[in-house]
Amino acid sequence: MSSVLGVVVSQAGQSDPAVRIFISNHVSCIDHNVLSLLTTCSSPSLSCSPGFLCWARGFLELGAPGSRTQLQESLKHYLSQSGNPPLLLFPEEETTNGLVGLLCFSSWPFSLSDSVQPLTLQARRPLVSLAVAGAPWYVELFWTLFSLYTVYHVRWLPPVCRSPRESDEDFASRVQTLLARSLGVHGTSYTVADRAEYVKRRRKDPPPHNMQLPSSTSPATSRMAQRVKEVLPQVPLPVILRDLGECSGDITTAQSISVYRWNVSHCAGTRLMQPSLCADGPIRCLEAVSASCCGHGPGASEMPSFVLCVGHVMEV
Repeated sequence: MSSVLGVVVSQAGQSDPAVRIFISNHVSCIDHNVLSLLTTCSSPSLSCSPGFLCWARGFLELGAPGSRTQLQESLKHYLSQSGNPPLLLFPEEETTNGLVGLLCFSSWPFSLSDSVQPLTLQARRPLVSLAVAGAPWYVELFWTLFSLYTVYHVRWLPPVCRSPRESDEDFASRVQTLLARSLGVHGTSYTVADRAEYVKRRRKDPPPHNMQLPSSTSPATSRMAQRVKEVLPQVPLPVILRDLGECSGDITTAQSISVYRWNVSHCAGTRLMQPSLCADGPIRCLEAVSASCCGHGPGASEMPSFVLCVGHVMEV
C-alpha cells in the first residue's frame, strides 16, 4: 500500500527486540508511520488531542495533553506493561531538514529508560520540499500523497546504555552526537523554542527580494554601501542602504561590520556552520547589528546566533 501511495522505505540493520525505546531524528509528519512499516512501535503525540484524528494519524493515545511530567508518568506506565510494543520518540520535538544539524534533544525521553536504540531517518522527494517550517501537518501530508514518490531510508544503530551517574541531559547529548555523526551533520544547541521564534520572524519580516531601493541616496551613502557590500556580499544592497540610513557614519558602519564579522566567526566556530549556507542569516544579523548600533535593539553580545544559522537547519 505504501508503494502505491508513492512512499518507498528501505532500512539498514535491525531493531533490537530487547530495547523498549527507539530514538530518531524528525524530518516529516509521517515519520512514525514510516517506521511502523518496518517494526512494531508506538509513538505518542505531543500536541494532538485524543480522538479519531489522533488514531487516524497513527499516534498512541494517552489521554488529553497535559504537562510534561504527566506525559512521562503515562509513558512509564505504558512501558511497565510487557505486552505493549516499544516506544518511538523524537527528542527534537519538531521537524528539520536533516541536512545541516539536529535540534537540541529534550532530556525527558531519556528519563524513561536506561537503554535506547538510536536510528537515523533520511528522506528525499523530487521537486517538492519534504517539509516547510510553519506548514501544518495536513499540508505536508497532501504533498506526500500527491508527489511522484518519497524515499525514506532508516539506519538502525546499536543500542546505547546510560553510563553510571550519567544525567538525563548528558545521556541525551551523547545520543544526539551519535545520531549527528551517523547522519553526517552537526548536533546544535538550538531548541524547539528557537525554531518557533525563527518561524515567527519569517512570518513577520518581509522577504529580502521584495525590498526596494530608497528613492534617493546621497553619493556618500552610496559609496559607504558599496564598501559594506564588498565586505558582506551576501547582504542585499537595499538592506545595506536602509541600515546605513538608520546608523549613519563611518565609525558606526565600521563597528557594524566588525560586530557582524565577529558573530559570523563565532557562529561558524561554535555551531560548525558557515554563514554563506544560511539564506537569510546575514540579513537578519546585519539588521540586529544595526539596531544595536542605533540603541533600539538587543546588544551585540546578546544577539542570538541562531538568527544566523537556525534557518538553514530547518529549511529544505
